[in-house]
Amino acid sequence: MRFALRKLVPKITGRNIKKEIGQDTRYLAVQSDVIFSDEIPNLYAKLVNSPGVNSSALEDFENNNELDVYCVNIFDTRTNKLVEAEGYAVVDLPGLGRTAHFGTYSARYIGTGQ
Repeated sequence: MRFALRKLVPKITGRNIKKEIGQDTRYLAVQSDVIFSDEIPNLYAKLVNSPGVNSSALEDFENNNELDVYCVNIFDTRTNKLVEAEGYAVVDLPGLGRTAHFGTYSARYIGTGQ
């Protein structure tokens, strides 16, 4: 995953992000990778206790033990850096341009940043 992040940050910083998303947007949520559901220990228990997971995702996972999980990293537009190297495992991606909560961050989702 670190390889993907090394490619990701220059893509974002090379663009005029403030012009594209507006001056007031501080954090961007960027999909950086896909995670296989079997790579996350106790995934079902984590999903059940997560307020942001819809019931259809739980049902899909319960029926076939597979689920699309995405890694989303938070990019700070003021510092032009990722806020941390580790990302958030996300089951339900927000729509492009929508603001969502990731941990303590409220960030606008920009997809893969391309």
